[in-house]
Amino acid sequence: MKYEQIKNEKKLTKLQRDRLNKIYQRMNLGVATKQELMSLINVKDERIVRDCISYIKKFYPVISLSGAKGYRIAKTIDDLEDAKHAINAETGRANDIVDGVVELKKFVMEMEGRNEKSNIL
Repeated sequence: MKYEQIKNEKKLTKLQRDRLNKIYQRMNLGVATKQELMSLINVKDERIVRDCISYIKKFYPVISLSGAKGYRIAKTIDDLEDAKHAINAETGRANDIVDGVVELKKFVMEMEGRNEKSNIL
């Protein structure tokens, strides 16, 4: 999805499109902190910014590194190493989530009396 498609996305409200566009445009200029983005779209809840970034990540290569304390759009070969580090960090977080689900699945199976027809697994 390109910028114009986000700008005109029908499933989003006008407020959501406006927020996404402002955040995208700012990250496209260079590193932007969460606080800066919150101020940009005039919100106090950082969850709104994180949700916007998560949405943008579905269509653009967003680099977010804990050490850099900010977000930016990867655009050039100069972003390659940071993109690799971001992939490793995101993959690690995803693996941690999956590992936690394994124990929940074991619990559900045990509680259901090991019913193999369980649709959770």
